[in-house]
Amino acid sequence: MYLKKKHTIFLVSLIMILLISIFGIQELFSTLRPQGSEYKILAEELLNEAKKEFELIRGVSLRQVNLEVVSKDWVIENWGKGYADPEIESILREEKVYKALFMIPQDANLYEARLEWTGVFSAAVWQGKIYIVEENFDPTDDFGAKSTFIHEQTHIMQGTLSIPTTSTTFDGEKARAALIEGDATFMADTFKNQEVTPTCSSKASSEPLLLVSMLNLFSDEIYLSLPDTISAFNWFPYDYGVDFVSELHQMGGWSAVNQAYENPPTTTEQVLHPEKYLSQEVAETVEMPSLPGDWVKIKDERFGEYFIFIMLENWISETEAEQAAEGWGGDSFAYYEKEAEYAFTWNIFWDSKDDAHEFYIAFQKMMYETSAEKENCTHWYANGRYVSITWNENSTLITSSTDETLVKQPFSG
Repeated sequence: MYLKKKHTIFLVSLIMILLISIFGIQELFSTLRPQGSEYKILAEELLNEAKKEFELIRGVSLRQVNLEVVSKDWVIENWGKGYADPEIESILREEKVYKALFMIPQDANLYEARLEWTGVFSAAVWQGKIYIVEENFDPTDDFGAKSTFIHEQTHIMQGTLSIPTTSTTFDGEKARAALIEGDATFMADTFKNQEVTPTCSSKASSEPLLLVSMLNLFSDEIYLSLPDTISAFNWFPYDYGVDFVSELHQMGGWSAVNQAYENPPTTTEQVLHPEKYLSQEVAETVEMPSLPGDWVKIKDERFGEYFIFIMLENWISETEAEQAAEGWGGDSFAYYEKEAEYAFTWNIFWDSKDDAHEFYIAFQKMMYETSAEKENCTHWYANGRYVSITWNENSTLITSSTDETLVKQPFSG
């Protein structure tokens, strides 16, 4: 099944009780953690131990890496705002597209969601160093800390490789990231699976350890404003990448994983279906329709199979969404602007006419579940935007704009 990890909170009474307890426990345990230089010294000891474990597992030597301790506020300022602020116009356009496709709530703020995502990081590699976030990384959790360091040391190893970038599209970047994060996650999992779970110290009971484990879980899972769809996109390289890398490892060990860096996956379809990666089934080149008038094209894009699945699954059943997305063969998305108006076309090519029709029906069913006003079975209106879908043999064309006339007219190839 596609949806390995639905990052959603079920507000049942038990969870509410646990959450109330957790905030008190979090404050308690933050006072028990080492502070300042003691915190960093302990973390560096674990980093060195993790380096030895990494080299035994992977059979390669790593260089010594400097460790930096930073705060959550520093992360949001430098990794959140530092990357989001220069891309604010692109983020706002992306937000318009997601809202037009009913993938995020109309009041969602994609910029804030980007910042919130960086706020849950516990560790990262940046500019050749390993950074740990003091509020999120617990060096007293020996086992968890070392597995995190092994994950990050995989990124250090990857920094010595020349990994081709075959596509700068959403689909291509997610596929490439799936190899990178999937390998790091698989390395951490390999370490966890070969280790014996630490027993409780004689100075602590099992109860607070259970609460700390739950606290760590919630710190990773709870987002105040992050839409489920965006969370799913963020987690794709980890959730599906680890299975992709595991498949390669089962077939040929670390040698097969290493070889994948010379020929990384190019589509999320290849990650979701490793057999398509092995057979080198690539995305079809899809023609874009031309827009009449003086529309200015701002961006070309390819979204891919996983994007389609998440869009549909946001409104219809997981099984239906999975089946409708699986016939993907390629797509071409284009975003246009004309003064204060915008438009986009999304031409999706399918493996067969039946696959195209299946998606056509699934998209219609999705739109019926939204708040959009139905004009007919292929045209809708909501929130100042018009949306249409057409089906032609092996392809489907989705069009959306603030311009009603544009959406309702036929397009030439």
